[in-house]
Amino acid sequence: ASFEECWKPLAIQAGIEELLSDKKMERPESVVNKIGNTEYQLLCSICGTISYVFKIGTPHHAKDKRLIYKGLTHTGDLDIQYANRVFEWLEQEKIAEIHRFMQKVRTAQGIDAYCPDCDKVYCCGHYFLDEVWDEGFYDCTYGTCPGNHRRMIDD
Repeated sequence: ASFEECWKPLAIQAGIEELLSDKKMERPESVVNKIGNTEYQLLCSICGTISYVFKIGTPHHAKDKRLIYKGLTHTGDLDIQYANRVFEWLEQEKIAEIHRFMQKVRTAQGIDAYCPDCDKVYCCGHYFLDEVWDEGFYDCTYGTCPGNHRRMIDD
């Protein structure tokens, strides 16, 4: 069954059927979309929506160029020295390798739009995001993929 077939009854029951689209989702041939030599996008494995971006740029807090990343829950940057390595992995579609690398050098959660169990990238429409608040303060966000794999994606 398609995503729409599964979720349409729930959307109608919840009174949000206007959010369902008649537009057919298109599964991308590749989850990596190269914009140019300095920018790559990771696309949702289900619908092709941009879910994560790597690009070379100068963040507002820095004077020099850095490797900027933007995901579902946060944006950050890495030293420019890592750009070639990350871009090589993107060319080879080694998302799991980039995820492990990000876990080592930046954040324990790695790429927030990526499910390591499925080895797939998801957008916020297909990766259910569950924010956890503790006594009025943000604590973390969990993501649950369509395969029902749940993991912390932001802490």
